[in-house]
Amino acid sequence: MKGIYAKSLVSSGAFILSLALAGVAQADDAAGSTPAPDAAAPDAAATLEPIEVTVTAEFRKTNIQKTPVAVSVITANTLQVKAVENLRDATTRIPGLFAAPSALTYSTGSYYIRGIGETDSIANQTVGTYIDDVYISRPIGGTFDFNDVQDVEVLRGPQGTLYGRNSSAGAIKITTKVPDNDFDAFGEVSVGDHEASIVRGGVSGPLVKDQLAGSLAVVKRYRQGLVFDRTLNTYVGTVDTFGVRGKLNWTPTQNSAYLLTVEGFEDKGDPTPLTPRIQPGGVIDPDTNYSEQQISNHTQLWASSLRATWALNDKSQLKFITSVRQFKQPGWYDQDGSALTINRTFSNHRDLNWTQELQYLYNGGRIHAVAGIFALYDNFRSYRTNYSPLASTALLPDRTYLQDSGEKTKNYSIYGQVTYDLTEKLHLIAGERYTYEAHNFTFTGNEQNGTGQYLNDLYTITKPYQHWTSWTPKLGLNYELTPTISTYGTYSQGFKAGGFDGRATSKASAGLPYDPETVETWEGGVKADWFNHVLRTNLAVYHNDIEGYQASALDENNIAHRINLGKVRTQGFELETRWRVLDGLTWQNNVSLLETKVLSAGGATTNAALYDGKQVQNAPRWQYFSALDYDLPWKAYGIWTLGADYFFRTRQFSDLLNTPGAIGEAQEVINVSASFKPQNSHFSYSLTVRNAADRRFDQGGTRGNGVTQINATTFNDPRLVLFRVRYDY
Repeated sequence: MKGIYAKSLVSSGAFILSLALAGVAQADDAAGSTPAPDAAAPDAAATLEPIEVTVTAEFRKTNIQKTPVAVSVITANTLQVKAVENLRDATTRIPGLFAAPSALTYSTGSYYIRGIGETDSIANQTVGTYIDDVYISRPIGGTFDFNDVQDVEVLRGPQGTLYGRNSSAGAIKITTKVPDNDFDAFGEVSVGDHEASIVRGGVSGPLVKDQLAGSLAVVKRYRQGLVFDRTLNTYVGTVDTFGVRGKLNWTPTQNSAYLLTVEGFEDKGDPTPLTPRIQPGGVIDPDTNYSEQQISNHTQLWASSLRATWALNDKSQLKFITSVRQFKQPGWYDQDGSALTINRTFSNHRDLNWTQELQYLYNGGRIHAVAGIFALYDNFRSYRTNYSPLASTALLPDRTYLQDSGEKTKNYSIYGQVTYDLTEKLHLIAGERYTYEAHNFTFTGNEQNGTGQYLNDLYTITKPYQHWTSWTPKLGLNYELTPTISTYGTYSQGFKAGGFDGRATSKASAGLPYDPETVETWEGGVKADWFNHVLRTNLAVYHNDIEGYQASALDENNIAHRINLGKVRTQGFELETRWRVLDGLTWQNNVSLLETKVLSAGGATTNAALYDGKQVQNAPRWQYFSALDYDLPWKAYGIWTLGADYFFRTRQFSDLLNTPGAIGEAQEVINVSASFKPQNSHFSYSLTVRNAADRRFDQGGTRGNGVTQINATTFNDPRLVLFRVRYDY
């Protein structure tokens, strides 16, 4: 570690620890003024209550320590106090989870779990994201500002036997609050540097007592761009979003409930600006670019869902979920960030997505079961023009080439999982999923002459529905060694269907399908509470074998397009610990090790030399997160809480070629926070400083010659300060 980080971390930790020890000393002094009791006082640790964290990972409320899944939870309080504004902010707190740094826009997010994910923003996800049990099909619009969120659960490993669409890497489950008979209202205003502002508000309560409740929540966020464009003399990278969500919860009887949700989201901020590596003076300024193109983005998303729940009896429940989601995203992008016109694009992505799901839940005696039927229809259109006038393929005056694609997807699945209590301590887990998925495809592009230059003549290729099927099982055992130590071992498979390449660059490659990607996972874990619940340790060890790894490379005919590379292996462990050092002082540590390797490349014979033995992209070997949080013992005026977070990750490759000049640097970031909740007050206050040491790190990007090829990257955000005032009724 660089000295500055170690010193900053030690200083922050020492400050919090010194306050904790001072509080203990003060308490001891106070205790010394009273007579000692006749009997010796019990050890403080013996009076600690268990840390109760309830999850719904298996669609029933269970203690996280009794749940045989590698699952992590971020609570609503943590989201608020630590200024975790969206899913991308949350990734550093979850071992094994990684957000690809080269996001197209603020609201576009590509996520990886255990080295498995999807980089292409127009492709189907490998990590399934669910909001109130509704599946989010694509990365575009998948990252939004949290508002009225109850908690965030991240499940690692294949989740096909439990969740709507098969999620071969894992699932991210975001749950927002459901209105009920209790009236609740809140308002929140945050201000910070770089003209940052966040306004949140919401109201929830009964409309007809015991029968109908409603809620409305809104969030508006703005922040000035962090990169200054010296050519256009303006800041770029502005964040400008607005979100609204309304809910109606109708409970006509004690055994039935109908939840209607309608939401909208708008992102008018800039696309992610690129920083060129070639700058005057030979030194890269992470906050400067020279783009001649005014970048822009306007993402609009609308969604509605209906969730109906019927309690059939005291042991079984039936749940039906139907949803419609649609978005459009036009935008102008400069891919090189330089004053030269190396690569400039306009794109307009549109999507209409419809899902229906029927679930049966049973919890009785020795049997706990989930069974479901899932259906999805997705109609996606991507219109993209590229302008690279210096490229050898450039001929046309207004664009280099066109990529106009449309892909329709139909998915029908049946899934189920049963946990059977063989004894009071030993539990058998068995599940299965059948998936049928079909895609059709149309693509329009520019013809090419004999030298490869794009002509004004257009071609259109149409492909009828092509389908893929799979059976993916799960088997496991869960054994409770003691009331506070639980172990599990599981074998599971994941499946991601094939498809067509919406980014084809030639007539020869347009319309060529790629095959499914499958994952075979072995996992074992131990979850334990030690020393009367003073220390919690949750360990998961896993091994993934991936067949048909989907990537862009050369096929057996030396045609470049999206293909299946071959075999890939990822393996490692994740350890989460939580230590209650003193009364009010908690120390959390999460660490993950990830080893990845391309075992066979597939496709053209040249792929072997290019890819064999390489690491997969967006898969740092080590990630480490540490957090100290202390509730000060002086409570005369309210509750004061101080916190310090430290995050470290090793370098990560931004492409499968492991290009040396395009490696994301190892990075270390320190965040600090303070909050105050006055006694007998509806107000609370918090201050957060992200990247307190103000250190910047190259995220990888693309390495070219900087003249006819892109040579640009992105950097992590600089120091950001945010002060928040919140009112809870």
